[in-house]
Amino acid sequence: MPQPLGDPNYDPRTLQVIYFAFLGSQVIFLFMVLFTIDNPTFLYEMTEISFTLIPVAALVADILASRIFNKGIQNLTTTDLQTSFQRLTSLHLIRWAMVEGASFILLVFAMITGNHFFTAFAIVNIIYFATLRPRLFTFNEGF
Repeated sequence: MPQPLGDPNYDPRTLQVIYFAFLGSQVIFLFMVLFTIDNPTFLYEMTEISFTLIPVAALVADILASRIFNKGIQNLTTTDLQTSFQRLTSLHLIRWAMVEGASFILLVFAMITGNHFFTAFAIVNIIYFATLRPRLFTFNEGF
């Protein structure tokens, strides 16, 4: 019997495509920031609280995303694999969205202030995002 339309089956290749779309959008926005800022500076301004709060907020978003992902992984069961795979996909998407959002906030502030101080943090965040690539696995290798 064919599956009904809209049935969300797990496909790790689709997850890879989504991951690379997220990564690609961050890299494109990074290059846009690098080449569009006129007279860029790289300076930490002690009088501006945003120079401390924005990188800390990005770090908190990254930590929170990892905790949500790890807690969700612990709650997966092997009794209903289809549901577990759907939850795994959702966990990946939530984690990536939070980390990408942190990168975009950093890059937006880099554009607003014209300061590559935020760009440096965004580059580190994008490198961290690159480490979050989903691994294709088989059942005998585990998650």
